[in-house]
Amino acid sequence: MQKKYVLFAAAAILGVVFLHQAWAQGNAAAPAKDAKKEASIAADAVVAKVNGHVIRGSDLTDARSALRGPSAQMPLDAVYGPLQDRLIDGHLVLDAAKKAKLQDDKEFKEALRKSEEELLRNYYLKKEVAQKINDGVLRARYQELVKDFKPQPELKARHILVATEAEAKDIYAKLKGGADFAKLAAEKSTDKASGASGGDLGFFTADQVVEPFSKAAFALKDGEIAQPVESQFGWHVIQALSRRNSSASAFDQVKGEVQQMVTDEMLQAAFAKLRQGAKIEKFAMDGKPVTDAAPAAAAQPAAKATQ
Repeated sequence: MQKKYVLFAAAAILGVVFLHQAWAQGNAAAPAKDAKKEASIAADAVVAKVNGHVIRGSDLTDARSALRGPSAQMPLDAVYGPLQDRLIDGHLVLDAAKKAKLQDDKEFKEALRKSEEELLRNYYLKKEVAQKINDGVLRARYQELVKDFKPQPELKARHILVATEAEAKDIYAKLKGGADFAKLAAEKSTDKASGASGGDLGFFTADQVVEPFSKAAFALKDGEIAQPVESQFGWHVIQALSRRNSSASAFDQVKGEVQQMVTDEMLQAAFAKLRQGAKIEKFAMDGKPVTDAAPAAAAQPAAKATQ
């Protein structure tokens, strides 16, 4: 266990040193804003030699692609030196580990086995799933969702939320007397997010808000202000603004969600296919055999409505 802590600490120290070096060199040697093209390095270019081992441009490019945070945004010439030193130190550590025959250590072999298995699993799923997902597949799935989409009435409204009925009635009376709704929302509403925009909640469907609120809001005519209504959040003074029917979001707006959906579906299909030819036995915590119930049918997700 102590070995792990030492390795983790060493990795953390190297990371901090690298970040400091990258920032220092980046600030000192940052290219002019009008530079036409970022510097690059050939894959077979020699970056360094360590005890006869050659570190090439491809190694440096791989190390750069693994950067995170501010250093990942720096141009190559700003991180070249720190990355070069990082690769040199990394190879020296590797040489030292091999000389110490750590590759024969039982704990190392077990960690290597687990890492190899995880890498192999991920590589298999990448081949079976990730590489089969493309723009055409995603658009086809999107069209299936849009086909089943049913428009719903949406209301645009604003509100002022307060803690007590007395406060709400006082605000309602002021609004009926001609007070500015947006100004009162900014001053009085405990819903600071909407209060900052005059109480505006944007468009929503009835099922997207709590029932007491939706019942009062959707009963209003455009421009009308409702009597104070109570919900679990407090007392609301609501004004209806306008109405429309919801519409399916454009493909580009929900592409990420559709991709996640398709990925999940393909993964489940891959797992199901693998299970078909496998002999699987499950046991409870007490050691008794477990019989799986028939899996429930997956619910079909609805297309996302435009907000």
